[in-house]
Amino acid sequence: MPYDKLKKSREFSYVYRNGEKWVGRYVVILYVKNPLPDSRIGIVVSKKVGTAVVRNKIKRRLKEIIRLNQDRIPEGLDIVIVAKSKAKVVSFWDLMDDLLKGFKEIEKDETSTPFSP
Repeated sequence: MPYDKLKKSREFSYVYRNGEKWVGRYVVILYVKNPLPDSRIGIVVSKKVGTAVVRNKIKRRLKEIIRLNQDRIPEGLDIVIVAKSKAKVVSFWDLMDDLLKGFKEIEKDETSTPFSP
């Protein structure tokens, strides 16, 4: 399933304000339905997590996990993935397990906030 990126501040803000939340061990996933057939994903790694090198490593890992598992991403959602500070010391595989668990839970949840412009 193809996906696009959330790029604009207002897109992230909309998800933060109106989205639902799934909290995992290493990531928090916020999501809201969108009117598009494909999902859009944004990745957030706060300065609280570490230096720029650490933050970029986490972002690269999350992007690779998403690339490898495009077929498991729920469709028609705007998704913001927020890395927790624990993500900097965890293995790639543990991070992938946590993210995929979140995607599975989101897919089960059929009570997502409907899109309203």
